[in-house]
Amino acid sequence: LQSAVSDATSAFLQEHNLSMTESKWDLNGCQMTDAGVVALAKSILQAGTLRELCVDNTQLTDQGACVFADALAHNVGLETICLNHNWISDAGARALANAVKQNTTLKKLNLNDNRITDTGRLHLQMQSSRPSPSTSSMWTETGSQTQGYKHYRTHSETVELTSRHSLLLRLH
Repeated sequence: LQSAVSDATSAFLQEHNLSMTESKWDLNGCQMTDAGVVALAKSILQAGTLRELCVDNTQLTDQGACVFADALAHNVGLETICLNHNWISDAGARALANAVKQNTTLKKLNLNDNRITDTGRLHLQMQSSRPSPSTSSMWTETGSQTQGYKHYRTHSETVELTSRHSLLLRLH
């Protein structure tokens, strides 16, 4: 089994001209099949130096987001993930929110222009807060909706909603 995982990872990296030693992987525009998402998930678990991952414009669906979220929950190096302009809806947002809660190194998750509704946004906002002994688990609005921005703070996290289709989680 380990050999099969390594072979799939090697094939994925070779196909996309990536290296395990790179700190940033840019897969912008790569159309991701289900097998490609599984290979990516396995790859990020093995890539210890990977800090930033861009998977924009890849037609990533909820199914792919769930597979990716499972790997994200166990990854200990990623700090920034961009999943912009995909087909992720509330189910994928819920899986990603649960993964973010378990991942202690992630600082930014960008989900602009997906199919996430206000319900999915609320779930992301509520589930992505990280426990802090000196603060409560409630989130509060910290700014007005000036110029289309709304800011929320949960513990040490800021969520920026720039439009109905924009969502950026900053985790510190």
